[in-house]
Amino acid sequence: MSIENDENEKALTSPRQVARSLRRIFQREFGGKAAGRYRLDPGRLRKLAGREHLRLSFLRDVNEFLLERGFVLTNAGDFFVVQRVVQLEKAIRQVPYAIIRELS
Repeated sequence: MSIENDENEKALTSPRQVARSLRRIFQREFGGKAAGRYRLDPGRLRKLAGREHLRLSFLRDVNEFLLERGFVLTNAGDFFVVQRVVQLEKAIRQVPYAIIRELS
C-alpha cells in the first residue's frame, strides 16, 4: 500500500510489503486457476512496488522475505515468476556430482 505525501508523490513500498502482496496474488483466482504460481512483467512489479526502477538490491530483499515464507521470485528475463519453493524442488532435477567433476 503506497501512501501519498504532501507533495503528491507516492511513498516507496517496502520489500516486505511487496513480498506480502506477491503472496496474496498467489492465493487469488485468475487465469483459469484457483491459486498457484504466476508470472508478471517488470512494469507490473514496478507498479506494485511504487518504484520507477527495480534495483537488484530491492529484488533480493523481496526474495528474502518470500523465501522466509516458502516462496521464490525468479527473474526470467522478460518477466518474473512467483512460485512455492517446493514446486521447484519437485519439478527440477539435481545435477549429479559426477557430471560436475567431469566438466570442471
